[in-house]
Amino acid sequence: MWVVILEKQVIRSDVVCSSCLLANSQGHPRYDNGRLRCGRISQTLPESASQYQCTMGFRLAQTLESTGEPS
Repeated sequence: MWVVILEKQVIRSDVVCSSCLLANSQGHPRYDNGRLRCGRISQTLPESASQYQCTMGFRLAQTLESTGEPS
């Protein structure tokens, strides 16, 4: 699951991305083959997680399931 990181909170990406023309048909960021199509990587976090910056300026991160795999 993708989340948007704001200054004091973290929210689901569909709250922000559903109105974005760059989002997919489900209102989620376009992510394909390990690459965010509607943004760029902004920093790599511990445990190989990454933080992205979308074209609209929001910071995004992908949450991990209990298995350690991106959801």
